[in-house]
Amino acid sequence: MAKKELTVEDKLRALYELQQVDSKIDNLRTLAGELPQEVKDMADEVEGLKTRLTNIENDIKECETQISDHRVRTENANASISRYKEQQNSSRRNWRSVCKTKPLPPRPSRSARLI
Repeated sequence: MAKKELTVEDKLRALYELQQVDSKIDNLRTLAGELPQEVKDMADEVEGLKTRLTNIENDIKECETQISDHRVRTENANASISRYKEQQNSSRRNWRSVCKTKPLPPRPSRSARLI
């Protein structure tokens, strides 16, 4: 069989197609080489997000503890206020009873107070 001579145009087309295939192969090799690094970067990002989540959960627990402490303090303060009001009312009642049994001393006149 006789070999058919290819024209220059056919040779150029074949060369162009070969270069296209070679470029695709190079892109695939580059991508395959970068994949392990991308996987590592994503794994690091996941670890970072897990750490961040843990920190946020710890902050939430700390805030809940502080809220609980403040509620206890508020309850204690309200109990103290009630106790002090009761003492104040008791003191007023005692004062009134003292005033009823003993006459008040005369108040100095206004002019005497200014001197």
